[in-house]
Amino acid sequence: MAFQVDTFSLSLDMKVMIWRIFSGCQITRVHFDYNRHGDTTMKIALRPPGGGPEESYEMQEPFDFAVLRHFAFGVTDKKLVLQGYYA
Repeated sequence: MAFQVDTFSLSLDMKVMIWRIFSGCQITRVHFDYNRHGDTTMKIALRPPGGGPEESYEMQEPFDFAVLRHFAFGVTDKKLVLQGYYA
């Protein structure tokens, strides 16, 4: 896996999050709060491979939201599962 050109415009926090996904972390939670005329926020929580404390990454810049298009959507036990980072 390698960073794509559009990834270079992301904040440092998002670049670290992507690297952690490349390293085997699983996406455990995404909280997205969109407000057209106010603040929009998104936090992504990851579980490291082999356990350990959950890691949290927060969107800081408008371009950070582009990471969503790189997530794959799957279903396990009839529940949505977000996977990987596919650039």
